[in-house]
Amino acid sequence: MTLTAAESTLADSSGSARGGADLALTAVVFALAAVVFALLPQRTMHGMDAGYFVHWLEQGQLQYPRHVAYLHCCSALFEALRPYGLSAYQALLLASALGTAMGLAFWFRAALLLTAGSRAKALLVTAAIGLTPAWFYFGTCAEIPGVFLFGVGVAWWAFARWMSAPSLARAVVMGFGCALAGGIHSFGHILSPTFVAFAWLLRWPPVALMARRQQGLHLFVLLLAQGLTAAAMAFWFGAGASGQAADAMHHLEERWRTFAPGTTPAVFVREWLVPFLPWSVLSLLALFVPRARAWGLCVVVGLALHLPLSVLLLGYIDADEFGAYQVALAPAAVMATLVLVPRMGMWLLTALSAGLAIGLAAQNWPDPVATEFVQGVEELHQERPLFLVVGSRHELDGVRTEVENLEAIELTQALGVWLLQREQGVSIEDWFGAWFAQLGAMGRPLLFSRSSQEFFERNQDAELRTFWSEHLPSNYRLVAEQRGGFEGTWVLAKD
Repeated sequence: MTLTAAESTLADSSGSARGGADLALTAVVFALAAVVFALLPQRTMHGMDAGYFVHWLEQGQLQYPRHVAYLHCCSALFEALRPYGLSAYQALLLASALGTAMGLAFWFRAALLLTAGSRAKALLVTAAIGLTPAWFYFGTCAEIPGVFLFGVGVAWWAFARWMSAPSLARAVVMGFGCALAGGIHSFGHILSPTFVAFAWLLRWPPVALMARRQQGLHLFVLLLAQGLTAAAMAFWFGAGASGQAADAMHHLEERWRTFAPGTTPAVFVREWLVPFLPWSVLSLLALFVPRARAWGLCVVVGLALHLPLSVLLLGYIDADEFGAYQVALAPAAVMATLVLVPRMGMWLLTALSAGLAIGLAAQNWPDPVATEFVQGVEELHQERPLFLVVGSRHELDGVRTEVENLEAIELTQALGVWLLQREQGVSIEDWFGAWFAQLGAMGRPLLFSRSSQEFFERNQDAELRTFWSEHLPSNYRLVAEQRGGFEGTWVLAKD
């Protein structure tokens, strides 16, 4: 399947009949993707952030300067559908499903241009991207990348329009698209240099024939539009015109102290090769085939811009974000494969990608913990607002996603706070006493699940075992609790 020189001119679709049919197909792409993603939600959270997002939505705390627009997008859905029983977690899931579906719809419009109006090819590459493991995963997951993909789709569409017929107006739209993506997730701001590099590597006639001075003017307009839009979005959403940039730079400065370049191979495998199989591998093989080399180089340059930041943010802490920071590069990888393999090969690879995507997401479809456990916690919480400490991630996911306005934490996360102070000589008894006093001031009685109690009882650290078996019974009042499928222990102040 080779793109001809005529196809590479990327002429816009013409004629009202064809335009109407393309719009109808776009609507079908969006509706089908939205239904699939919405009906296959992940019930286990991707990471700790989703738990914070749930709590912040419930409390109306929407200020998150690093990704300034994300919570506002989710809150709009939450507030509109909350009267109909939508929970904060369900709002996050729905935002991801709709965001990814809209991203795919805009990508389909881009693909029509990138394949010279071929609906068959455009639908094929759209299906391939939607069924890429990372895109499918975040379309069904309560995390920022699901909504970010909306901005990614808009940016790709704007890029394809500009490449097909460059104009200053289209450069402005491309700048707006990159800023929109960057407002949802700060990595979106890397898209402008990424697309500039793509334009240079692909060198399609509408761009290649532009005078150098004209190209420079378009670049200036692109960056100006992106900068002004980004500042306006940050200001509009309450972070101040420079709030997002300041927060992102502060975060990067913190991570720079622990930058571990030696982790690059592991991050490359974990954040690119696996989440974007099979396209991640084939797009690199495209480097060795002349007809596909340009798109293969786009992937390599895109990784050169995205991967170092991924190593900086994820390498030292060994975090697995399943390709969240590289999702904008998936279309380039699929396009490289489209040029590389015949049509039947593309269909087989798309089927393989779908199998991998479903296999990786399916493990998070079942309820993370027994319904009876969650119901017990909900009954106790309705009687009096409490603070729950659980011993497993599954328990935290179960109660966080189902019990509204619940304050909960996984025990290892709480102890992680103490471990930072332990190095400074703070005992667990002193740390717990201060924490317990804070909860008392909030009016939140402290409840440990049975699994968190077992964590102390079976721990190899004698200090932790003694804390539970001796310190707590001597200084606090312990009251056993069993409600439905929940079993645990209250830790209360002595009368």
